[in-house]
Amino acid sequence: MANTTKPTIKLSDIREDAHLAFWAEVVKHLPLAESGDFDPRASFDLDAALEEAITKWWYWNASMHYDLQLSNGVIIDQGTGDTYLLGHVPLREISYAIPHHSDQREPRR
Repeated sequence: MANTTKPTIKLSDIREDAHLAFWAEVVKHLPLAESGDFDPRASFDLDAALEEAITKWWYWNASMHYDLQLSNGVIIDQGTGDTYLLGHVPLREISYAIPHHSDQREPRR
């Protein structure tokens, strides 16, 4: 089971807030724009880039305080080095976008 002593934060919530803050800054600097049209593919790419940046920032700065729930339901607990699917199934053989940095540094405790 995921470490219950640390709160689990949803990556999708952070990404959505960051996305909205990003566009608020764009509008602040370009106030004469008359619409907010944006290419759907570029919007998808922006969300993916935000998720990657937030996940890396979490790993280096906040993983000792929070577990992170990815948009696909996977929960990452870097304090123990374990990842969990939907909070209860350990994942150790996933080969897609879950950060595995154990070869780069020891997890923070």
